[in-house]
Amino acid sequence: MRIVRERWKAVCGGIALCAALVSGQADRAAGQDVPAGLVAVWRVEAISGEPVDPGIGASLEFEGSGTVDGSGGCNSLFGPYSNEDGFRIGPLAVTRKACPPNVLTQEQALLKAISAVRDFRLDSDNQLLVLMNGTGDEVVRLSAGK
Repeated sequence: MRIVRERWKAVCGGIALCAALVSGQADRAAGQDVPAGLVAVWRVEAISGEPVDPGIGASLEFEGSGTVDGSGGCNSLFGPYSNEDGFRIGPLAVTRKACPPNVLTQEQALLKAISAVRDFRLDSDNQLLVLMNGTGDEVVRLSAGK
């Protein structure tokens, strides 16, 4: 009986910790000035200036809560983003499925590029999103929609 009670306490503690982390992320995002045009689903078009294979279907979805999720083409990714003191994405959690080599190569390039993001630019009609590194170079180009 004691073992069951201890396990139950551990499960409840884990749930409480997850709830605290999620609410903390929501509080942090609520204080941000998130441009309305950023909150959308974006299709990855180019990584470091190189066009991607459109058949792979990499995408990102920025949410008003300060989270981003999407697909690198094979694996799912998710995590926070922040618009305070420069634009940052991550750290990201990524599933680790076995992927075809060409998909994995593109996905790894996307994750590396995302880790370098420090700024972004939206075009005037919110159809193009450019993620940039600290020197203003384009690292990921995305278009609106799935």
